[in-house]
Amino acid sequence: MSGQKCLWGYDNDNGPHTWCRQYPKAAGAFQSPINIDPASAIYAARLNNPPLHFNYQQALTGCSLCNNGHSFQVSTESDTASMEGGPLISRYQFAQFHMHWGSGNGWGSEHALDGKVFPAELHLVHWNSKKFTSSQEAAAIKDGLAVLGVFVEVGLAHPALERVLSRFEAIRQPDSKTSISGGINLADFLPSNTTEFFTYEGSLTTPPCFESVQWIVFRKPITMSQEQLDRLRSLKGRSQSSDQQLVNNYRHLIPLGSRKLYTTCKTGSRSE
Repeated sequence: MSGQKCLWGYDNDNGPHTWCRQYPKAAGAFQSPINIDPASAIYAARLNNPPLHFNYQQALTGCSLCNNGHSFQVSTESDTASMEGGPLISRYQFAQFHMHWGSGNGWGSEHALDGKVFPAELHLVHWNSKKFTSSQEAAAIKDGLAVLGVFVEVGLAHPALERVLSRFEAIRQPDSKTSISGGINLADFLPSNTTEFFTYEGSLTTPPCFESVQWIVFRKPITMSQEQLDRLRSLKGRSQSSDQQLVNNYRHLIPLGSRKLYTTCKTGSRSE
């Protein structure tokens, strides 16, 4: 917000390297994002028993789109979309999706895959509706959240994301909000191959950085056209400057440490 100092952001004075001063969890041992190293990942057959399943058959209606100053976010009050199976301990209900991106195509994703970073990364956030009463409550506690991470590379235009991008004029400035007419089918935002993924215990990648997330990051990316990526970079962010371009809204990589990285990909990994 113009004229006010932001508690956190991606600038030099409030960027990720400073977050632990205001948010102690950011210095924890289960932080995200990480570099996903397929060679160190452990193949776990149990991740397919039962397999990860998406209950995305019914299109979401009444979706809202906002610019929160750090990203765009699409949210819904509907409880019809969820996922279960794979590494998840119960059913997780969809809450919102957002993205992280760079100012150029050589960086922008939060996770890296075998050292490779992508121009952007999509996050679909779900919460444990069996254990908690709201996504806000779930976000602060272990096993509370499950987030799907989808890498984005330059290629063909993405039709489902186009419906979001087409409303960007209404959320150009931070703290602005609009609605998305018609239904949104979350299945349209997933990569063509959802059986190959990596999973680990981690955190929110933004403050307060609660260590409550079961991350599921797909190996296969989706694509956006160069023109779509340019529009993604057209939003304004929350900073000291009222015309600050919203770009480079990603956190640096965090060491995996003593955590285990599991995968459904047999090639290049070791068995459990």
